[in-house]
Amino acid sequence: MHLSKNQLITFALNQGVQNLLHRTPWLNYRFSKPTFVIFQLNDACNLRCQQCNFWKFREMGMPTEKVVEGLKKLKEWLGPFHLTLTGGETLLRPDIADLVREASSLGLMVHLLTNGTLLTERTAAGLHDAHLSLCTVSLDGATAPTHDRLRGREGTYGKVIENIRRAKQHLRIQLAAILFKDNLGEAAGIVHLAEQEGLAGVLFQPVLMDFTGKAAPGTPFLITFCPIARQQSPKRWKISSP
Repeated sequence: MHLSKNQLITFALNQGVQNLLHRTPWLNYRFSKPTFVIFQLNDACNLRCQQCNFWKFREMGMPTEKVVEGLKKLKEWLGPFHLTLTGGETLLRPDIADLVREASSLGLMVHLLTNGTLLTERTAAGLHDAHLSLCTVSLDGATAPTHDRLRGREGTYGKVIENIRRAKQHLRIQLAAILFKDNLGEAAGIVHLAEQEGLAGVLFQPVLMDFTGKAAPGTPFLITFCPIARQQSPKRWKISSP
């Protein structure tokens, strides 16, 4: 049998991987199935963020029973896994606490992402009772003008901070900040705010591409940002950037 150069390279790589997995069975176990699953619940949102267009849609996603059915099938295939529920805006779903409760009852660690505007104390208490493991709240500025401008709604910052202060009595909360060119100067302020409020930490997510191509902060800054953020944050925190 004659193999072309490309076919030969592909064959050799496949054989190498198979031999490696055969000699080290734990590699086959660790890489055979995902341990983290991100489940997008809807395409609807109540804000108008600069980098996103979910606010243009009103799709509320699959009905409750379909989501639960999907989670059960995933559990049958994967076994226990870490589940992240995202949107759109997750709290626009009236069944969100029921979904968290169903996922938790399957033995899953459940993580919820939200913009925080709908995270009332009653909602937070319901999510706590449903055994939510972690709630990540978006905050793109350490000041109201910056956050409200990036999120497209005046008054958003004040509402989110107020909701966090009430919800943290019920939930483990961390912040998530999307880094733009015009909010880089407030990154340290976001870290300090999270520390003052006694939150679990901060996740920084640089905008690598948006609809205008003008918001991304650029590679030189991203290379230096994480070490600086770690120096300014409490030692117990993990500052990360995907």
